[in-house]
Amino acid sequence: MRAAERRQQIMRSSVRVFVEEGYGGATTAKIAAAAGITEPTIYMHFKNTKDLFVSLLDETYSFMKLLLEAFRDQEGDLYARYHKGIKGLSIVMEDRESVNLAILWIIALTINDPDVNSYVSRFDKTMMTLFSENLQKAAENKHIVLKHPPEVFCRILIAMANYIAIMAITGSNISRKQLDGVLDLILTSAIEKPS
Repeated sequence: MRAAERRQQIMRSSVRVFVEEGYGGATTAKIAAAAGITEPTIYMHFKNTKDLFVSLLDETYSFMKLLLEAFRDQEGDLYARYHKGIKGLSIVMEDRESVNLAILWIIALTINDPDVNSYVSRFDKTMMTLFSENLQKAAENKHIVLKHPPEVFCRILIAMANYIAIMAITGSNISRKQLDGVLDLILTSAIEKPS
């Protein structure tokens, strides 16, 4: 297996270990066992479990940033795109891989480590900037009407995404219909179509 493929194999296997064992319980021995490799192989790609964990956060951060930039750059009815995009948040409850990635970020929120904290802070700042700029530009171009400053709507969205992740993690029996209703209420209370 090539080095890049082995690195990805280790990262994929480690997600499950971090989710099941937590940050403190995820050892290189457990990660190696989950990946079906020897422990020294991990050290060929990562310095330690923190380096591996931060690499996972960095990969999901980059992926989310690309998704948000693609969403921002699409043509068409922005209100309809936001409506569809926000309703799509409920999909996280049905996709185990998405749930696991969400769990990683929730774990990251509980870790008192400067390296991990900087990734969490960078992720938050990027999400806020991308959403806020997109909303502000759309309002200036009369594509939408903002009922509140864009930062308020962004904070609500980020909080809702965290709530959805927590519901998925805890196995909540919140129905898709209930969740769609909450998301629709958030959208319509913050943004409307221009008349």
